[in-house]
Amino acid sequence: MRSLRKRLALYGLLLASCALNALIAHGQSGVRLTGTVRDGSGAYIPNALVRLFSADNVQATKTDAAGRFEFTGLSSGTYDLQALADGFLTKTVEDVQVDDQDVGPIQLIAPPGVHSGRCVVALKVPGDLSYEHRSDKTNLVARILDTSGNPLPKATLNLAMAGRDETKSPDDKGEFQFAGLGPGKYTLRVSLEGYWSESRNLWVTRQNLTRLIVVLVPIDACSH
Repeated sequence: MRSLRKRLALYGLLLASCALNALIAHGQSGVRLTGTVRDGSGAYIPNALVRLFSADNVQATKTDAAGRFEFTGLSSGTYDLQALADGFLTKTVEDVQVDDQDVGPIQLIAPPGVHSGRCVVALKVPGDLSYEHRSDKTNLVARILDTSGNPLPKATLNLAMAGRDETKSPDDKGEFQFAGLGPGKYTLRVSLEGYWSESRNLWVTRQNLTRLIVVLVPIDACSH
């Protein structure tokens, strides 16, 4: 009887050890988030850029031939998920909750790209938004250019989010920088007399440098 009790006790310790090791391993590997990117007809979109935003950083991956994507090693928190593909409008899913279990698959349906502006202008310098590794306190850098790639130093910029609203002008190269911004979602508005105003939504995180090019289109370019 005593021998049986010892064996049962040993078996219980073994099970507890296995469970503990599984929890540790899961904690080290983090949570997995999976999904697919499709168009309105349900067809998969390969090679789409998928970004995952959090207060800490921006992660990015590409969809495979079947439109699938995966992020691993995630910690608990709230994320935004965004898909970008040529010929399609950007699709964003906000406030994805990650706890202690894998999330997904999440379907991102990207609407077809349509032109909704007043005119079409061939841009020699396309607008761009990227997220890089940050090495100092500067966490937002942007350049304001015209459609030929010339800087627009007289433009006015307004950066806004909950609890913060700041307006400034770029330098002679059409560039401006912000340092010490708190993490979160911001709206950048750019205006200049004689040009159509532009508004861009962007993320600022603790680990990334947000880099942005804003191209302003002259109003008279749309008058023909």
